[in-house]
Order: sequence, then C-alpha cells, then structure tokens
Amino acid sequence: MSITETRPTPAEFPDSPRRHRRTTAIVAAAIVGAIGLTIVGGVIVNRSHGDAEHPTPTTTPEPATTTLPATTAPPATTVPPVTSPPTTQPSADVGSLQALADKVVVAGVPGLVMVVRTGDHVDHIVSGVADIDQQAPMTADLPFRIGSVGKSITASVVLQLVDEGAISLEDSVDRWLPGLVPNGTNITIRQILSNQSGLFDYANDPSTLAPYLEGNTEFEWKPEELLKIAFSHPPEFAPGADTKYSNTDFMLAALVVEAVTHRPIEDEIRTRIIEPLHLTHTTVAVDTAMPSPTAHGYFLNEGALTDVTNLSPSLAWGQGTVISTVDDAGAFFDALFTGKVVPKALLSEMMTTRKGSGGETLGLGLQQVELPCGVVMGHSGDIAGYHAIVFNDLSRDRQVTVFANVLTLDDQVGTPESYALHDQLVSDAFCGASS
Repeated sequence: MSITETRPTPAEFPDSPRRHRRTTAIVAAAIVGAIGLTIVGGVIVNRSHGDAEHPTPTTTPEPATTTLPATTAPPATTVPPVTSPPTTQPSADVGSLQALADKVVVAGVPGLVMVVRTGDHVDHIVSGVADIDQQAPMTADLPFRIGSVGKSITASVVLQLVDEGAISLEDSVDRWLPGLVPNGTNITIRQILSNQSGLFDYANDPSTLAPYLEGNTEFEWKPEELLKIAFSHPPEFAPGADTKYSNTDFMLAALVVEAVTHRPIEDEIRTRIIEPLHLTHTTVAVDTAMPSPTAHGYFLNEGALTDVTNLSPSLAWGQGTVISTVDDAGAFFDALFTGKVVPKALLSEMMTTRKGSGGETLGLGLQQVELPCGVVMGHSGDIAGYHAIVFNDLSRDRQVTVFANVLTLDDQVGTPESYALHDQLVSDAFCGASS
C-alpha cells in the first residue's frame, strides 16, 4: 500500500519524507570494504563488495547570523481525553498478521517483531532472524535501538521538570543555554518540544556524514559540534510560525535537561523513566556497544546488506540512543497515556498537536496520524540498521509496536516491496485487513 495524503499509514509518521527523521541511519553508507549481503528473490545471501571513494570531511561551518522575530503559532488541536471506557473491539487477527509479517521478511527484511495489545490482551508476532551470520532466529525479547521513539522519553523528562517547577514551557532556550542558540531569546522550551523553533535540522547537512564516509564508523559527534552545523544554516521560519521535524530541537531539549539538573541526560532518563516504570530491558547507549544477545541491525543499499549494529549512535545524542524491547517500549507509552509518567494536565499539553506546512502533525515529543479507523498517537524511530514504531489508538485501547532490523539510506524498511508490506501490516493491525 503506497503512502498518500488521502490515506496515511503509520510508516509515514509524520506525514513527510523520512529524511526529516534521519539520524544515524544515513551514516551506514559509509562503511568501507565490508562484507555485504544481497537479497536475491527474497533470499539473503553473502556478497563481497569493493571499497568506494568517499569525500574528505569538511570543516564545521560557522553559525549563521540570520535572526527572525517570534510570531504567533498556527492553530493547535487538542486530542480529547478518553473520559469513558474505550470502545470494545475484537483482538487482532493474529493468523493474518503473522502471514503478512512473514511476507515482509521474505520481501527484504531480516527480522521483525510486532506486538498488538487490545485492552489486556497481548499478541506477539515474530518473523525472520536476529543475526544473519549465525542464522539466529528473531525473538520478542531481543533489544533494538529505537531511535527517535526516544524523543517521547526526552520530552517526558522535560515535562517532569515543568511539573516540579524547575522550568517553564514558556522559558526561553537562552535562559537555560545562554548564548548557545541564535535567536534563543525568542525560542521557548515549548517550541523546541513541538518542533516549532524553525532551527535547521543538523541531520540534513551532508557534513554530518563526513567522518563515517572516511570509514570511521565509531566516530563520536559532540552535541555542540552538531549544533554548530545546524546554526550555520539560517532558520527555516520564525519561531512559532510553522511546525517542522528537527533533531536539533531535541538535542537542545536534552541539553536543557542537563543544564537544569546538572546531571547527564542518560542518568535522568534512567532514574525518571526506566527505573520507576520497571523497564528492565531498556538502557541508554553511551557508546557503540549493544547488549548481548541482541537484534543485529542491517543497512540495505543497492541490494547489499551490511551489519551496522555497532555504529556510533552519537548523531542521535539525547533523543535517540535508547535501546529497548517491544514490550518495554509499549509499556512506556501505556504508562504515558494513562498519566503515570507526567500529570494529565501536562499530558494534555503533549497531546496538543499542530500540523505543519509539510504535513507533519506533532505534539510535544509525540506524532499523530489519521488512519481510516481513527487517530493514533505515539512516535516512530529510524536509526542505523533499526526501525521502530509505537502508536496507541486511545479511543479503542489498542497499541501497535513494530521493530525491524533493517533500514535504507532513505529510512525505508528494506526493499520497496517490504516497505509497502510493512505499511500494510501496521494499518491492518489497527484497522483490520479490510482497511
């Protein structure tokens, strides 16, 4: 099923090209002289390929000086709270979803894990392999990198600080990060959480790839270096004038957390989110290492698969370095939407969305999309070798979580065929096969 404006599917969250959500997925193309794998007729086989020529890293550019005044935000839409018991619906058709998941794998995805929760009923659907070399089968308890799904976690930490009175959503970024952000006195904490700052997304600047294109796959970016790249570009719009997904905003949100608490963001996520919610299979990466055993992540480029499990996650610092399982990730969003992570008044703030000129519908660290069967909310995440989504249909008490261990340069889940089947899988899980 193709993605269209008239019939959006969860794979397009938000309704814009995936390039706006790219973090470390794109750096996988930099691996030099690796042993690749090829998908031939749906079968994964070994294939060696030669080195490629790559450009030399560029010098980090100087910040741009353009400053735009603040302006009034476009109209917002608040998702009504569920005040009555959710509409009863039957459990998912596990047999049909399993068959479709198997088709996704055959079409070009090494492995996939899916959880569909309807009320208290939970179904796990698993297909493919976690490690191609070892032919280790995928299992539902293996950890994945969840990429920008972690933005919902970072936003929750900021809102907990708001609840504690340590910070206000109306504080300027400059109050907590003085002198760091161009026009920072006119950009609020609310605007960085809602992607309304207008700041350029550093992930869209090719220079962020330079170290990896030289073959240094463990290169570690510092947040200030990536921000300098972002600020070398003029703002895309005045603060509050539009809504556009930007990794720059959430890197700033993580820095604000550190400025307020005087503790590393990973410690705040651990003590405020992971430990209280008993997410025992969730960690925050501080280097390239993954837990063992793990779901290996693969980069697909021109038919070749390369294992990028241990690529540096530093491009996603503070917002996309969480490692988790499908059950833990789902548990976080269940706790969030029932008011167990932030108070319901602030949860309402999170769920207040605005649709940007590019079609994205974003809240404070949340994404929203309209499906044929209703509105779903949550977040998607793409990072080198891994794809994740967790979305909830609050009116019908259904949650769908899908993790896959492959990604392309354009953040697609495997081949064009597997990408389309993945979209259908998610839509069918929410709406039924007739959707």
